[in-house]
Amino acid sequence: MSPEEFLKKFKSHADAKKALFEYYAAFQISAVESDPVAARTSSLGFSLGSAGWVNTSEDMLRASRRFSDLLTKTLGARFGDEKDLSDLIRKAAHNAVSSNQTEKQFLDAVTDDIVDILSQDFEIFLPNRLAYLGPKITPLKIGNVKVLKLSDLEKEIQPVVAKLQTKYTNMSVEFDYEQHRAIFKQASIGIEVPSSAMMWAVKARASKTHLYEEALWQIGIATSLMRLSSSKWDGRIPSFRDIEPSPVVQDRYAGDNALVRNGQKLSYGGSKFASAYIVDGKISKDLRAKKTQSIFDEVFAHKPGRLGEQVFNALGWLTKGRQALDRSERLLYFFTAIEAILTRNNKDSPVIDTIARHGSVMLAASIEKRPGVAKRFKDLYAHRSATVHRGTRNASANAVANAHYLATLLVFVALKKGNLSEKHDTFSDALSAASYGTVWP
Repeated sequence: MSPEEFLKKFKSHADAKKALFEYYAAFQISAVESDPVAARTSSLGFSLGSAGWVNTSEDMLRASRRFSDLLTKTLGARFGDEKDLSDLIRKAAHNAVSSNQTEKQFLDAVTDDIVDILSQDFEIFLPNRLAYLGPKITPLKIGNVKVLKLSDLEKEIQPVVAKLQTKYTNMSVEFDYEQHRAIFKQASIGIEVPSSAMMWAVKARASKTHLYEEALWQIGIATSLMRLSSSKWDGRIPSFRDIEPSPVVQDRYAGDNALVRNGQKLSYGGSKFASAYIVDGKISKDLRAKKTQSIFDEVFAHKPGRLGEQVFNALGWLTKGRQALDRSERLLYFFTAIEAILTRNNKDSPVIDTIARHGSVMLAASIEKRPGVAKRFKDLYAHRSATVHRGTRNASANAVANAHYLATLLVFVALKKGNLSEKHDTFSDALSAASYGTVWP
């Protein structure tokens, strides 16, 4: 959400403003406590700020919860967080009371604080344990995500470091390429940041609280896009049955078998080939193609309600499915990707019938083969429903691989044949019409 979008929504959000005024009134009238001992013994807690020791009252809690719930819904999952918002208005109330602000001034201060959160420009750098660039391959951009080497990272942040050093003269950064380490030093204190030979750089619009979560989601989008955008990957790419490694956390056992007792026998050791995405010259050329880069940018810059938004979501769930260990969990993620593409925003439409019909239109090689493809979707939906509604864990390896395959094909077809800027409802209408026996697209 942009600051402008928030201001427009908040301007007419009477319930949120009412809760905020109620909080400030409670803070002013009954909460300020001059006796630190009394504040410490409050049953509902206390806070310490520029207004002094402040007891928490029931009215404060009620108004704070109301405001944070409403604003979390308004701001959305990337920026909204109930605890952050409660902390924000408590701090603003301390400052308002200490400077004798009116409730209007308090409202303006809270609004400014939220706008500041929405205006933050984050780029997070994380260890890359999944995608590797060949020796002569330069940093690779995939929408908001970049794959780069540790040496490239040093070059990218050097202008920012140089600017900071004009203010903090005792600050320095040391890179150790042999040990793949980056250490920030100030005076005699050194802080090592998570790093590896390869790195992810992610530009994420989110609050700092949700930055890591959002970065991982966008890395998942980028990984799925890479996977779908070249046919030249070698055998190290995770197959439809493989568990994809974490993109940021290294398994130091590299798939080695755990210690297992079978009766009076013990087994241990062994190893498994570690899956990875190795970007060589040919793959790099595919991923840097003008049309491919345009698709990457369009997916990451999707607008609400468009096919691009649903493809963006489906790409993320595909990655979650590849990385999940439990077969039933994997199937749920893959089917969520399927539903992101095929489910209409219409509660009156039978979900499975819509999915089966629309999915068969997108994937069947001919109109005559659509019933067979539709049956595959219905069979998988039975596994999905058993898990969601009865808690059953009965998804077979074949069912999971089939779900993965169908979900991947759907996203691939949507990327290649769909219009990402088109409304998803319009896209669904076209599939619905074609399901009665006409050609799509």
